[in-house]
Amino acid sequence: MEVSSEGKDNSSSCGTLPISARSTDKLELGKLEKNGKTQDKNIRTMQLATTDLDALLHVAKSSLGTGLLAMPFAFKHAGVIEGLISTIIVGLICAHGTHLLVKTSQRMCQTLKKTSLGYADTVEAVFSSSRHTRLQSKASLVRKTVNMFLFLTYYGAEMSYVVFIAATLKEVTYHNLGYDMNIRLYMIMAIPPLLIIGTVRSMKYLVPFSMLANMLLLSGVVFISYYVLQDLPPLSSRPNYIPITKFPIFFSTVICGLEGIGTILPVENSMRNPHHFLGCPGVLNIAMSIVVSLFTTVGFFGYWKYGDAVRDTITLSLPEGYVASTVKLLVALAIMFTYGLQMSAVMEVVWSAIEKKFESKNLDVAYYSTRASFVIVTVLSSIAVPQLGPILSLVGAVGFSTLGLFIPAAVDTILLSESHFSFTNWLVWKNMGMMALAVFALITGSYLSIETIIVDYS
Repeated sequence: MEVSSEGKDNSSSCGTLPISARSTDKLELGKLEKNGKTQDKNIRTMQLATTDLDALLHVAKSSLGTGLLAMPFAFKHAGVIEGLISTIIVGLICAHGTHLLVKTSQRMCQTLKKTSLGYADTVEAVFSSSRHTRLQSKASLVRKTVNMFLFLTYYGAEMSYVVFIAATLKEVTYHNLGYDMNIRLYMIMAIPPLLIIGTVRSMKYLVPFSMLANMLLLSGVVFISYYVLQDLPPLSSRPNYIPITKFPIFFSTVICGLEGIGTILPVENSMRNPHHFLGCPGVLNIAMSIVVSLFTTVGFFGYWKYGDAVRDTITLSLPEGYVASTVKLLVALAIMFTYGLQMSAVMEVVWSAIEKKFESKNLDVAYYSTRASFVIVTVLSSIAVPQLGPILSLVGAVGFSTLGLFIPAAVDTILLSESHFSFTNWLVWKNMGMMALAVFALITGSYLSIETIIVDYS
């Protein structure tokens, strides 16, 4: 079976980051002897397959962004003890939702004899292969719905990246050089580097960008620690718990920061050893352990230092000066280097919809042209509405709660119904709890975002 170098079966619409098929790219299925036990072997022999370390860098970077710097603000709405415990719990829930999605995708790949399946392909496969006729009839609609959420969520994220990068450059330039240009000019200036990063096609070639982004962001955290860890007030001056009425703000901030669900399957689909993604320790568990530890640490010490005076992102709470400007530039560069990884989630949706409209000999040109066009469109959209933050946070709150929690739990419940579904099964109740939590995040996140929009645009 011929597949693309990104693990896509060209006989169907499934797969991610597709390019022309090569006969040397395939998925080997069989049995593997390990530690005296027979296990399934699932190895992709692709020219540009990623290693476990490459995948680890991508997964970590998908969650490490501006959300990390917003954690002290999140703790402001939870308190010290409540924030510590809740961040770990939310991290476990997000990781579990990702685990369910990847497990389901791998199971459907085995069932359908596919090398890889994207997010929408996985959900569609679960519905279409169900023994329930009613679910089968909804397969196409569900696929379109998932694609809509994926596109809106990650297209919105790309636009917010452009706004963040431009706003940072404007602030640093003004405070250090005295220039006060329109923010839209900085967005135009960002087009060339974004085109270079945003048109990188292979996950293998995105690894250096993810590595640089992680290093820059962690360097920024080190600089932030220089300020935060000096002259800490007594910990007893910070409340351990905050009234529950403020908890939705905490929850929405953390879940939007931790979730990177749309980029997970493109990463897993590009791995040479996809069976290393799950399990113990596994790529996912290691990456999420690092991410949750960083989120908890930054949130705890940032709130301990600044208390209720902490601003939306901790960089805004830093005193003015060259060190603070350096931190802001490091974070902006980290976000820029993440742009290509997020664009992969957008292109997975767009390319699967338009690929068949091009002849095979023109696929490469069409793919790169489409990707470059979307880079420019995200910048133009940001130029048109530079105060886009509240609107994009609404899209993110709705998208990540649906994509990261509700849908993975729903498809796992459908698979359970195919075998041993029972309301006495704790797995069913666990999934129902995740779906209820997703609805809670959707409602509260939407309410808070709409409230902010009304205030900002009134």
